[in-house]
Amino acid sequence: MRTKQSRVIIFAITLALFYYIVRLANQNGGSEENDDNPFRSGRDSNRRPYIRRTKSSKEIKDDSPGGIGKESRQRRKDDDFYDPEKEAQDEQLRENEQEDESDYYLDKNETTNHRSRIKRYPTVLIIGSQRSGTTSLLKFLSFHPSVACSLEEQHYFDKFAEKGRNYFWYLRQMPKSYAHQITIEKTPNYFTHHMSPSLIKKYQFFLGKDLKFILIVRDPIRRTVSQAFHSLRHQPTKLDQNLTSEILDPNTQYANSSLYGRHFQRWLDFFRRDQFLILDGEKFAKENPASTLLEVEQFLGLEKIYSESDFGFTDDNAFYCYRPTKYCFPKNRGRLGYSQTVTPQGKRVLMEIFQHDLEKFWSLTGVNFQWNLGKDV
Repeated sequence: MRTKQSRVIIFAITLALFYYIVRLANQNGGSEENDDNPFRSGRDSNRRPYIRRTKSSKEIKDDSPGGIGKESRQRRKDDDFYDPEKEAQDEQLRENEQEDESDYYLDKNETTNHRSRIKRYPTVLIIGSQRSGTTSLLKFLSFHPSVACSLEEQHYFDKFAEKGRNYFWYLRQMPKSYAHQITIEKTPNYFTHHMSPSLIKKYQFFLGKDLKFILIVRDPIRRTVSQAFHSLRHQPTKLDQNLTSEILDPNTQYANSSLYGRHFQRWLDFFRRDQFLILDGEKFAKENPASTLLEVEQFLGLEKIYSESDFGFTDDNAFYCYRPTKYCFPKNRGRLGYSQTVTPQGKRVLMEIFQHDLEKFWSLTGVNFQWNLGKDV
């Protein structure tokens, strides 16, 4: 009996001694891996389990093969050729490359504070026509508090859409706006480009709402001559000072862009007539712009803010200035700095080209601006 009790006591002492040796070994001679494990030793029993932290986008970019990590930054600072100003510029460029998602997303309960300014898709397009006052019209509209304008011509539906740029790229080009504002984009080449109406129709389906279009036109002969001389002055062209036969050919860009009836018929194949506002470019250039801007306000459902007293002239400008913001167009705006002349024979040829097409345009639009074709050209 005593022998059996002795065996039990010896076994218990041996087990306790073995446990003590193992515990002592973990405390003094354990590996790094076991030392970091909170469940291996009593002294670490109060440590929190290790939780992996997700790296920020900036840390991931720094640790990437093409990025600049902490060690690389330190080596660059130790370099004899280290330029702190250049390093600051590079850092700013890296930050600018990162997309700011707040530009495109907004909480449901948006307000009119600064945080509610995000990029929105344009729902109004100024589609043309070239050399008819589209830039002046857009600039004046940009002063309206309920309008946000893309002051640069984006050429999305006549160039970049065909190159594969998606709608998100188009959105990135837009200015930030509040919820109550209308975003407007202007590219005059849309009116004459053969693919623009169909591409914009798909865009309208994507938005899920009807778009509105503004088309400002002027005397087709004056517009054609204006574009020709503009090309002669600003870019290489085959034209000479007397406007040779190239301008008289309806298949060239100069005369073709003035065939309003032909191009507008193509637009009506995709959109309703009531989606278009047709403006008189001759009236806009010669008279107070307030009346034209009032038409735009009514068409877009905007509050009326423009009045004739808001516009005036200065000694250096031939085009109207907007007095509330003291904005004036550059000198010679509205008055071309070169002589526009065309021979009487050339004028007769242009009248033959445009007369029938202009009658078609009046019929399609239901307006008639009673122009005296070719006057003062």
